[in-house]
Amino acid sequence: MKKINIIVISIFIILFSISTYHISYGANETYLTNETTDNLKSEKENNYLQSLLVEDYELYPEFNKNILTYYIVLSPDAKSVNVTANAESEKAKTKITGNTNLNKTENTIKIMVTAENKTTRTYNIIATKQEDNGLSLTSLSIEGNDLSNELDGFNHYCTFNYKTNKDTVDLEVKAIANQDDATIEIVGDRGLKTGENLITIILKNEKNTSVYEVLVNINADDTKAVQATEVKNDDFWNNFKESVTNFFQDVYKVIALLCVIAFILIILIISAIIKLVKSKKADKNRERLRKRVK
Repeated sequence: MKKINIIVISIFIILFSISTYHISYGANETYLTNETTDNLKSEKENNYLQSLLVEDYELYPEFNKNILTYYIVLSPDAKSVNVTANAESEKAKTKITGNTNLNKTENTIKIMVTAENKTTRTYNIIATKQEDNGLSLTSLSIEGNDLSNELDGFNHYCTFNYKTNKDTVDLEVKAIANQDDATIEIVGDRGLKTGENLITIILKNEKNTSVYEVLVNINADDTKAVQATEVKNDDFWNNFKESVTNFFQDVYKVIALLCVIAFILIILIISAIIKLVKSKKADKNRERLRKRVK
């Protein structure tokens, strides 16, 4: 009987050690593996710029890796500009085109960033030659927000941020020219979607034309985000099924679970065997007592 107890205790200790090892080591190994894989994947897909500069000119708006369109105002005699673009990832490559032969009134300089996995992201610099022809805006507002102070001298560009819970939005743009005979045409103020949008205000009279542009960033309203979160929380069953699926896709977690189940089954079997042995021993003892009584 002592031997059986020693064997049971030994098996218990061994199985407990194995299951604990798989649970802790397997989980940690999976975590480290997933973290490393995610970092490598993110690095391979990184096609963002870290910095963007144009020599002797100021970008508008200020550089932000998530903003893809910028503006500079060139002097009338400018033919080319020096552009410096540094990728965020060391393994990404940049290609700059359109920064020479700047002969048009409006020129587009493109900076294409190619990630290691060959995905691309293109940044644009709109380089415009503006001359002071006397035709300008004295007032500009969007949805009641006055932007006039941002438009002075050669600065014909500004940005405007707008929040909405709609998929598309039409904005109310009001513009007033400094000359009574000027006509005003507004382009791009209808059907704006989330992200960057460009509204163009064109002033014309018999002799001159002036162009103003507003980069409109449409952002999702916080209310919509809260509603989306509530819907996601209500969908508990789908989240539960997804968690279970993800669990069984992890080999180490499945092995750990099987070890725990095996450990429990073995303990139950051993307990049953011990009870059976004790029962047989008790039967033998009762049989011996009967024989002595006789």
